[in-house]
Amino acid sequence: VGMSMSITAFPVMARILQEKGYMRKSFGTMMIGIAAVDDITAWCLLATLIAYLKAGTIVGALPTILLSIGYLGVMFGLIQPFLKKLGSIYVSRENLSRSIMGIIFGILLISSYITEVIGIHAFFGAFVAGVVMPPSFSFKKVLTEKIEDFSLVLLLPLFFVFTGLRTEIGLLNSGSLWLTATIIIGIAVSGKFLGGVIGSKITGQPWKEAFMIGALLNSRGLVELIVLNIGYDMGLLSAEIFTILVLMALTTTFITGPWIDFIEWIYKRRNIKKGLPLEQHIFKVLISFGPPRMGAKLMKIAGAIIGDDKNQSLVYALHMTPNIEITHQEATVFEREGFAPIKKMANSLGLPLKTLYKVADQIETEIIRTAKKKSVNLLMMGGARSLFTENITGGRVDYILQNSPYDTGIFIDKGLESPDRILVLLSSDSETTVTAIAERLSKNPDVRVDAIDLNSSSSNISNNTPI
Repeated sequence: VGMSMSITAFPVMARILQEKGYMRKSFGTMMIGIAAVDDITAWCLLATLIAYLKAGTIVGALPTILLSIGYLGVMFGLIQPFLKKLGSIYVSRENLSRSIMGIIFGILLISSYITEVIGIHAFFGAFVAGVVMPPSFSFKKVLTEKIEDFSLVLLLPLFFVFTGLRTEIGLLNSGSLWLTATIIIGIAVSGKFLGGVIGSKITGQPWKEAFMIGALLNSRGLVELIVLNIGYDMGLLSAEIFTILVLMALTTTFITGPWIDFIEWIYKRRNIKKGLPLEQHIFKVLISFGPPRMGAKLMKIAGAIIGDDKNQSLVYALHMTPNIEITHQEATVFEREGFAPIKKMANSLGLPLKTLYKVADQIETEIIRTAKKKSVNLLMMGGARSLFTENITGGRVDYILQNSPYDTGIFIDKGLESPDRILVLLSSDSETTVTAIAERLSKNPDVRVDAIDLNSSSSNISNNTPI
């Protein structure tokens, strides 16, 4: 039970950090290191515990521990250099043949078999085989592409089904068992949180980071379920305790994300109360884009609106990947490629730019959330068709227009080269907002702005007057 409470799920934590945008900050790097050390320590302790339980005594477990050390020496001293050499040669799908895949899977299966024979669990062998894989990003990417779909679509659901069938909520049929479950969940949450906070403060971390470390350490996820199944198979956990610990794993994992949001919200309110500068008098534009070239064109338009008022303006560029299954390495590549054109355009225009990259499955709500967080004056994005319609302002765009409280501009690209001649249509519904933007445009000496008043009895283009 103590071992299960100490587990931290490295993949779950990495996903949360990626979604919150911390992976590119020093805090995210530190948390990944903490999670990695936590994971490796937990697996080593688990292997030692299994060896002790199977032997019955500490002395009896020594041969298993010594064999395990020898096994690790072979894996890191011989197998890892071999795989590193392999990874430097086979870096593309084109030359990663079935023979090489056979070698990879052979190492995985043999490693698992050896640890099972030694007296620790096959899971430990699979974990070590993954650790010694070559660090080459290209090799990992190709290898992941070959096995990820099969693993995620078939093997992972089977494991969850297997665990779910073992989890019998009906066994918790008394108040004492539910009290036990509550106490275990409370100790699991508070133990990890207080341990993380105290350890962080000892090492000199600020309070906000300390609280976030304590919260993030509560993510347990898949690794926890693996440990619980091992304990159940060995007869160490009764069916009731197994069910309670599964509930603990799910509860602590589910609350981690909202807990981080709550900590960020608290500190944001504190900053407001302290009167910290929040860019109150700066004209802020949020550009949300998908294709990189669209970002550059939207930046052109933002430049025309801002004009010479660059010192009192700020542009945020938001680019999102609508696939939460991508790896951190893939996200880094997508971020670099996605922002390259808009950064180049911002530099040529001399505009201040802050980039925001996120991985999210709810693009629409994330755009609105980001606009709210940054308190923008104008949201700009490109038109986008939904899957089953030709309406260029449908789908996500329509959702944002209906739900966003911010002034929103939708750019429908008809081959724009330079926004130097602009026609503004004025109506009673949008006169204030459109006029304000038109006035900004008119201050730009490189832009000619004409207006048509749609409320006028004659809305002929010949009646236009330059602003």
